[in-house]
Amino acid sequence: DRRFFDTSRTGSIDPIGVGPTGQRATGAAKVSAKGSWASLRRELTGLPQRELVDIIKSLHDLARPNREFLQARLLGGGRSLETYRQRVIDAVAPNPLGRNPVRMAQALSAVREYTRATNEAEGTVDLLLSLLEAGTDQAVELGYGDERYFGSLLGTARQAIEMLPELSPNASADANARLLAIAQSATKTGYGFGDELAGLLIPSRARGSRA
Repeated sequence: DRRFFDTSRTGSIDPIGVGPTGQRATGAAKVSAKGSWASLRRELTGLPQRELVDIIKSLHDLARPNREFLQARLLGGGRSLETYRQRVIDAVAPNPLGRNPVRMAQALSAVREYTRATNEAEGTVDLLLSLLEAGTDQAVELGYGDERYFGSLLGTARQAIEMLPELSPNASADANARLLAIAQSATKTGYGFGDELAGLLIPSRARGSRA
């Protein structure tokens, strides 16, 4: 799996390797999880197809993230990408008149889920850029943001830039155009975010011109 970054808790870029409570998994917990899966795998491989489908349906009906993951993995397409894109935007830039806080970790978690479900670089970059666009627009329009917030956005930008070589030429050109537009908007924000983002794009554009 790719490494995603969250600075909403620590204020510094940190690869996400945490559970739903935000606590980093211990070595013993990781071993236990692997052992549990090995046992489950043995049971699942021995089940009749109909019973296996029933289990998957139960997981599908249990929670919305399960449904979205299964749809992205098995059906794919633009509809799944749009579903995840909306989750990302709602988490990082909630309605300012509502009560939901900014949930950067949840936005990144949605990107990670999509990647695990599809392994599609273009969709993943699209989601990262959607997060970056929504977060930057929020900072410009509402004056929102602090050092940790902008650090998270910069980590997201780094991830998108690092993945550009995996894209098709057309998709890479589109992503670069979006990054340049975001950088232009970022000049209206604080905490040096605009300058740092522009600095990230300079080596990216140089690599693109050499290609």
